[in-house]
Amino acid sequence: MDPRRRSDFRVIAEGDDAVGRDLTLAQALALVDTARRNGRRFVAIVDDSTGAMVDERKVRAWIKRGPPPLPVEPPAPCPACEDETGVPTGEVLVQLLSGTWVRDTCNVCRGQKSVSREELARRNAQLVDESIGEAASAGRKIASGTRPRVARVLVVYHEPLLAEALRLALSEEFEVKVATDTRQALASLGAGDWYDVVLCEVAMPGMNGVDLRNHVQVASPDLAARFVFIDKPVDLRTLSELIRRLSSGSGESVDTAVGSR
Repeated sequence: MDPRRRSDFRVIAEGDDAVGRDLTLAQALALVDTARRNGRRFVAIVDDSTGAMVDERKVRAWIKRGPPPLPVEPPAPCPACEDETGVPTGEVLVQLLSGTWVRDTCNVCRGQKSVSREELARRNAQLVDESIGEAASAGRKIASGTRPRVARVLVVYHEPLLAEALRLALSEEFEVKVATDTRQALASLGAGDWYDVVLCEVAMPGMNGVDLRNHVQVASPDLAARFVFIDKPVDLRTLSELIRRLSSGSGESVDTAVGSR
């Protein structure tokens, strides 16, 4: 840590080991000069973190450099191009007009896989503004300065490309995590991750989707009631509406939500 940012220095003088305590370097130098003008002898600065005396010439040189530089925060991992493991790739899947999915450079980090904290804060603020605007246009009231709650969705699908395509499509409205097998899904749930809805493929290698739901039923019946089994082709509009209803806090299960449509 830059010595100019610390406040654990002490000034001593002949016959007095505590002229001043818990001082910054600038305060210690000012106290040294005052003590000498008052006739005190053998005045010195002590670093209380080590117990050693500080070279006064070096201290004066440090102070002349001006205020200490602000610490530079490292860039944050880009959240827009994370893969199913949460690692940024610098690329995203984009659907062409023909319906084909292709890889393209992430437009948030420009392929760098990381983004500055300032840019990330600006982007998050923009997302909040957009969410508030969308909610207002839909006639929903949101308290000033609050962000609408975003539903958390776990996609369990054994084909990585299709799982990622589904994640990208749903991420425009929901917070989505992908597991490409039931083992990953159970690991996420076992680690304490919570989800409003689980979108699950039925036929998968090893444990299938029904077995996964039955396993979850033992520990979390509420979540098991919000398992949605999916298959190709996926109707995104219907699926998004179902996720909204299941995550609305009304206590609906898949059976009641689907049956009332």
